[in-house]
Amino acid sequence: MTNNLESLNIMERRIKRKPTLGEVFGVMFGVLLSIGLVVIRQQQGFDTIQGIDFGTFMNSVEGNYADFYYPNWSIALFWLIRLLYFPALMYVVWNTLNLLGIAFAARVFDGKSLVALLSYQMLFSLYFGQIVGVLVAGLAWYWWFMRRDQPLIAGIGAVLALIKPQVSVPILITMGLLANEKWRSRIISSVPSVVALVLSLLVWGNWIADLLARSEANPPMTAGSIALWQYIGAWCFLLWIPAIVVPMSPIRRLVIITATTAIATPYYIHNGLLSLFVLPVGWLGLLGNLGYLMATMGWAAVKLTAIVPIVAYGWVLWISLREQFANKKPQSI
Repeated sequence: MTNNLESLNIMERRIKRKPTLGEVFGVMFGVLLSIGLVVIRQQQGFDTIQGIDFGTFMNSVEGNYADFYYPNWSIALFWLIRLLYFPALMYVVWNTLNLLGIAFAARVFDGKSLVALLSYQMLFSLYFGQIVGVLVAGLAWYWWFMRRDQPLIAGIGAVLALIKPQVSVPILITMGLLANEKWRSRIISSVPSVVALVLSLLVWGNWIADLLARSEANPPMTAGSIALWQYIGAWCFLLWIPAIVVPMSPIRRLVIITATTAIATPYYIHNGLLSLFVLPVGWLGLLGNLGYLMATMGWAAVKLTAIVPIVAYGWVLWISLREQFANKKPQSI
């Protein structure tokens, strides 16, 4: 109990410290890039000055669900952004929220924020106006407040994280089991998500069936998926066994489950790796920048970024097994 309290205090000191030079540079670089993209798109006569994905989010507010593969409760968030009215402002503010979300998550998990903020995956997300920074911030929020035994507040983070369940569900389950030993707290933390689901069904009807029908009629683009499922199919599920059963420290468990989610689920877009980069994996996130080779290799370069979760998985499993054979107590990374 004393060790848990001490680690919680250390985490809270990280969260509350003054912004570092790296954080400021990383966030400002992303903001300036977003502004620059608006200017370039205007000058070159783009149909929209917003990213394609961000445009899809904004369209959902008006009831246009083309290429919209997200739970409908997320539309409430997009509606709030839409209140800014000016498309350029909406896009820049949205990207800024995603940048701040990654910086916040890196503080919570003690990851290298600059590596994440300047990664190919982050810049890819900014270009298209993606939502992954908000999602990762939701995971960090859940972890923080579950550690503080404030499950109802923690559940707000789960609502955000579940906007992309294929990325967040295994991680949220792991966090719930590791961050708090009370089943009562774990159950309470699910209340905001249940409320969001019920309210969304009341407002939009059976949007789940509509989402499944859209996904079947017009499947999401898989070119950016790094999951090994596309090569070896359901054999991927075998990777979950050691990730779950081998004894290891909580933070290592979180790393290996996040890595396994990336490679052993049927569909996982590469920018979801930001959920791994904010964890304490050192400089491993730099390998995500293999994606910049896309200029010469096309989508094959993006597929190469699967090396990041593969290395993280092998590394954590190796050091954990080595400790077991040496009869050592599992240590933090």
